[in-house]
Amino acid sequence: MDATKIGLFIAEKRKLKNLTQQDLADKLHLSNRTISKWECGKGIPDSSIMMELCEALDISVNELLLGENISNEEYKIKADKNIIALMDKPKNTYKQNIVSVLGGLISEILLIVFLLVCIYANVMTGTKVYDFLDMPAALIVIGTTGIILMITGLVRNFMKSFKIVFGFGKDTSIEEIEKCIVSIKVVMLSAFLSGLALSLASLVGTLVNVTAKNAGATNVAIAVCLLGFLYGVMICVIMIPLLGRLYKAKCEKMD
Repeated sequence: MDATKIGLFIAEKRKLKNLTQQDLADKLHLSNRTISKWECGKGIPDSSIMMELCEALDISVNELLLGENISNEEYKIKADKNIIALMDKPKNTYKQNIVSVLGGLISEILLIVFLLVCIYANVMTGTKVYDFLDMPAALIVIGTTGIILMITGLVRNFMKSFKIVFGFGKDTSIEEIEKCIVSIKVVMLSAFLSGLALSLASLVGTLVNVTAKNAGATNVAIAVCLLGFLYGVMICVIMIPLLGRLYKAKCEKMD
């Protein structure tokens, strides 16, 4: 099932009924945030509310799950596909949750390890925090991300994202907002992967060059190697609020 397609279908049918999100929410005894969440593709209606929702929008459950109108000739085939999709949903949701949790844990573990290495280096060698700043690494991560944006042709959409976030893009269409959302996701993925690749390359180079004479400075060198990855994570964290504002703008356009 395509949550985005279902959300757009719900919004379309709601507007045909001349209902606002609040009107539909009142009919279903829900909050308008729940309706907004559905229409933004961030979730689908729970099975316990599907019948009431379909009655309110004058559609069938199969049409709701498919996100489109179904003719009588297509009904049985589409219904079978929806049943298969419903059977697969718990499995897919479980996998997505596992990946999400593992991704968060790995990031937190790496950041904690980095902080511990910094503290250890400070205690054992007197190294200061500013010694761990690495401007070339930051420029490489930012530069690589910018190059990928240019290659994908999303630079204009990325710049437009800030215009929308700061309230200067009220005339922007839903399609344009969706392209801006894609550009933010590309920035996050590019920054994360480029930072990770830079840190791994630096780490390999550091370990290869370790000798008996410089072994004492290895901990500090390893900590500096992690900076590329840290900068990538920082960019991702900065982009998260922007992504949230874009989703909010998209929902407002759909209302």
